[in-house]
Amino acid sequence: MFETLGELSARLGKLFPGSEATRNRFEKAFGKPLYVHLSRKNKVAQAVSLLKAMQTGLWHIASDGSELERNAPHQEAAYDATTIRTLVDELTLQDAAWSEWFVSHRIEPVRLTYGALSRDHQAGLRAVLSGLGVDTSLASTIMPKTAKLANKQNENWITRFQTGNS
Repeated sequence: MFETLGELSARLGKLFPGSEATRNRFEKAFGKPLYVHLSRKNKVAQAVSLLKAMQTGLWHIASDGSELERNAPHQEAAYDATTIRTLVDELTLQDAAWSEWFVSHRIEPVRLTYGALSRDHQAGLRAVLSGLGVDTSLASTIMPKTAKLANKQNENWITRFQTGNS
């Protein structure tokens, strides 16, 4: 998350004094990292998913439908166009900030989109494995342990937001 990049860099700066650039701090801490930029083209869908997770406390489910990560007791989600707009704006700014950060640090990350990754997780894994210099055939042995949370309610909220029906 871009909003935590500065905090992480500051913490690494304390562990590795003398490294001013975040990229240098990362390399001192982790060796030469592979950067993966995972973004979502449909910011409205991303904002709706984020709003629902924030409201319901449910962030991840397993591929069998069981809960993996919940940080609050169950609560019903409620449509909120104002918050969706705010989240769309914030998510757009964060994506742009990552793009600028990569350019300013002369980093060409592996670029993945949520849509492509959710449609074909093995292709995304092959891209990451290739970037790491690892045998890409290993991607066929890895199965997702999580499932999408989006449902008909997400679709309805997206349509409602895009058509301006508050």
